[in-house]
Amino acid sequence: MNKFVTLKVWFEHNYLEEYKPQRVRAWVKKGLIYPKPVLHGREYMVCLNASYIHKTPITKSLCTQEIMKQLNNDFANIRKRIN
Repeated sequence: MNKFVTLKVWFEHNYLEEYKPQRVRAWVKKGLIYPKPVLHGREYMVCLNASYIHKTPITKSLCTQEIMKQLNNDFANIRKRIN
């Protein structure tokens, strides 16, 4: 069974930097802590073994762009042959 602790205890257990409640609460609201903390009264409780999830925007890789360019060229050539 997982042990639930406050956000401050969780942060101090996982990070060496100074605890800033506004930042950690922003992480909770953005869904960056998994499993998601639960609001108990006025305070969030989180599993001690929870993790911060760094979300990065998904972008097309150069490889994917090259493949798409080649497919578009192939389709254009097929259309020319059909017409």
